[in-house]
Amino acid sequence: MPASTRRILLIILGVLVAVASVGGFYYTSEAFDERTPVLVAAVDIQKGQTVSAGNFTSELAVMGSIPHIPYTPEAPFAFEGLIATQPIPAGTVVLADMMIFPETQPTGNQREVTVQFDTSLATTEIYEGDEVLLIDPGAEPTAEDPGRPRQVLQIMVLENFDGSSMRIFASPEEWIIWRSLPAALGATPMILPIPLGGDAEEFAQNNNEIWQLLWEEQRDAAAVPLEPVGPQAGPGELEVVVAFDTSLVPSEVTDGSQVLMIDPGLPPTRTDVGRPRRVLRTITLENFDGGSMRIFAAPEEWAEWTRLPEELGAAPMVLPIPDGTDIDDFTQRLNQEWNSEWELAINEVGDGGG
Repeated sequence: MPASTRRILLIILGVLVAVASVGGFYYTSEAFDERTPVLVAAVDIQKGQTVSAGNFTSELAVMGSIPHIPYTPEAPFAFEGLIATQPIPAGTVVLADMMIFPETQPTGNQREVTVQFDTSLATTEIYEGDEVLLIDPGAEPTAEDPGRPRQVLQIMVLENFDGSSMRIFASPEEWIIWRSLPAALGATPMILPIPLGGDAEEFAQNNNEIWQLLWEEQRDAAAVPLEPVGPQAGPGELEVVVAFDTSLVPSEVTDGSQVLMIDPGLPPTRTDVGRPRRVLRTITLENFDGGSMRIFAAPEEWAEWTRLPEELGAAPMVLPIPDGTDIDDFTQRLNQEWNSEWELAINEVGDGGG
């Protein structure tokens, strides 16, 4: 082989060896490179700032056992919308505990309020994340007040919901509204879940229409004067309810019975002679419920009935009169017996027995 040819072959071989060496180094150097891509802040992030995926980038670093988040194209989006709990300078390795979800605690100028809900309209259990109607329970109409129909206040998604109440983080203006809502409604606000696959706006409108019709029916019914129930006071009369002591009666006293109304008396003491039990008058029980009687009387008689329990120091007693009884004789004999008992009691007190 000529010398010139050998020289050309050696040159070509040298070039191939050099290329192979460079390529080998290039391909094998990565195998010994311990650096890995990690997630870092691309810009300065301030405390309380709502972050976005654009606030992050990647850097190669040897992390070993140092806490870090490996970088992937999807990693920055995992923190989209979160709020920084501390300043994060550009280039800082990002960790999950540097940010929080905005609905977990108040941020900025927000204040926290817990709102209790009435879930009685729901036929199934209500869960965190459910879309619901927030409802004013309304007020039933009366003859004096038309009240208001039940109606939807807004459509909302439940967050921080424990089954009956929700923690809400709101601006001071919204905080005041939420805090005063139960008082403004006069009741606990209600919630009703949107049916699966249902349209929230349409569902709210349908319910409002139904509740409006129900309220109109109740309002019209309340506006109709009610017929008087039971006996009523006549012209120039006043009503008084008098309670009676029926302890003298072994059986039930019924409405319509003719009875003796009795002063229960007052036992004598060393400082007060008291008074004997005695018949006051004969009355017929009307509007009697077994323990008291409603009486409609002129002002003078009404005043006597009103004062009677205070004057006697107790409720007047009643004793039914058997049919065919001579009331005068019956009354006289009872009064004599009670007077004798009272006199004996006075003697016992005088002898030191009371």
